[in-house]
Amino acid sequence: LWRALEMLRADSAREQRTLLAFELSGLRGAPAAEVAAQCGMSVDEVYVAKSRVTRRLRSVVETLTDAFEEDQ
Repeated sequence: LWRALEMLRADSAREQRTLLAFELSGLRGAPAAEVAAQCGMSVDEVYVAKSRVTRRLRSVVETLTDAFEEDQ
């Protein structure tokens, strides 16, 4: 998971605010209102960011898992 998140960060340099919102709300469990205030977003934007990053992260994890299983 952490490797996938690192890859996502490197690939999404222009979306740092979105990634920060995901990390704060999705990984650290911060309330959406706090995350919104910290990231300069609305609460709805925090939920959208979390959903988008989760979907992209799942895809990266799947790719990494497939590559690992091929090497075995």
